[in-house]
Amino acid sequence: MILADVANLLVVDVEGGSRRHFLDGIAVHCGDGLELRLADGSWMSVRYELDWYKNGERKPLLYFAVKVAAPPNEYWEPEACIEIPAHATLRWPRRDGR
Repeated sequence: MILADVANLLVVDVEGGSRRHFLDGIAVHCGDGLELRLADGSWMSVRYELDWYKNGERKPLLYFAVKVAAPPNEYWEPEACIEIPAHATLRWPRRDGR
């Protein structure tokens, strides 16, 4: 299922004594791979993480690889991080043709 508004991701529940975000009824854990829909309709692989504000609030973040030009035979794919944009569309990665 696709989450069409990040506000819905912020619905939290208590699971094992900790607060969790859920996507399609499944708990999202730090380090989980998700997909973010881009403006052109394509999907980009991202990694979900939580960061903490100084006041103790949590903010969900998305990390993704930035493909940059590198010298031949060198591998360099730095990561970038963004707060989940309002009205972002997220989904679990597609597997087995689903």
